[in-house]
Amino acid sequence: MQKYYIFIGGQKDLSILELQALLKEEIFALSEDILWVETETDMLKLQDRLGGTIKIAKELAVVPFESIEGFLIDYVIEKNPERKKITLGMNIHPEKYMKELFPTYSSLKQNVPFSVRWCQMKKNISSLVTFDQIMSKEVSCEFNIFCFSGVDYILTETISCQSPKSYALRDYEKPARDGKVGMLPPKLAQMLINISDNSPYVWDSFCGTGTLVFEAMLMGKTVLGSDYSVDMVKASLQNISFLRKKFSDVDFKEEDIFFHDVTEKEEIPYNIISEGYLGEALQDMPNYEQLEKTDEELSALYKQAFSHFYASGIKQVTLCVPLYYIEEKNEIMKKTLASIQKSGYNLRDLFGNNEPVIYSRPHQKVFRQICIFDRRDTK
Repeated sequence: MQKYYIFIGGQKDLSILELQALLKEEIFALSEDILWVETETDMLKLQDRLGGTIKIAKELAVVPFESIEGFLIDYVIEKNPERKKITLGMNIHPEKYMKELFPTYSSLKQNVPFSVRWCQMKKNISSLVTFDQIMSKEVSCEFNIFCFSGVDYILTETISCQSPKSYALRDYEKPARDGKVGMLPPKLAQMLINISDNSPYVWDSFCGTGTLVFEAMLMGKTVLGSDYSVDMVKASLQNISFLRKKFSDVDFKEEDIFFHDVTEKEEIPYNIISEGYLGEALQDMPNYEQLEKTDEELSALYKQAFSHFYASGIKQVTLCVPLYYIEEKNEIMKKTLASIQKSGYNLRDLFGNNEPVIYSRPHQKVFRQICIFDRRDTK
């Protein structure tokens, strides 16, 4: 079993749920932003499908302060048997230990029998751009040193990180984008898919510009996408055709993206994973009047849709339901959630505390409540 340290991003609850869904082993917190797990899972291979994990490091050793320098020198020499120039990076957590560890930073360069290029030492989670620069070199290594006990130092080496270039390609560079709709981030799409019990068959019934459909295809799922808007169906087809040229291993047939109104029955027994409909685009921050209006609209829409889902035998629906932040409180769509549950589905308590799991970003007008609805045997 290898021990790994997992650096998670701003969506902490979702990031943890995602990892719990994909790993069999128990996951522990080292700090607010760093988790650890002992597992036989190939974490390097897993990185590309994780929307909430920034980077992953493997544990090398746990040593007292006086042993850090010698261990790292020996490790770098062993890693570079051909004595080529090596590029190194180092991150210290928490940052208060930077001052005492700086001599190690300098000594490493002086005490190995080959040329060393240092990237800037970081005081917290490494910049992904910096890590990309390090790992683009022929021989390279990024260390992360943790000391949360005040006694022992955990020495780790980064093995993988998210690719900013790949996410930019799948998001900002796709040809069909709309500032008011179809703005589902690829990372959120990945997390929605990952927390949904690993179903091999996925139907995005509100596919928009095709983000979730494409992310599911990248994971090797059998995927269908549909939308009530003909323009969105065209946008999905355009984007997926574009991205297929960049990711050649994606299996895609045009007939798998089609027009469909969710208030009409469609016999597709796939599990549904979708951002869903978040209501009309808002010009200003939401208020209680807007909350009531959106809640009524979505309640009527989903009452019909979920009745058809139930009749079609769909076992699980993962959906984003809009959540408004009004007067410093999270306001959920109570009528919408109630109408869905009356249609034969239970809202899963994702953390066992009856609290909503929320996806939000700075300056957003509408947050997303992440919901998994499980089909009951009887309504």
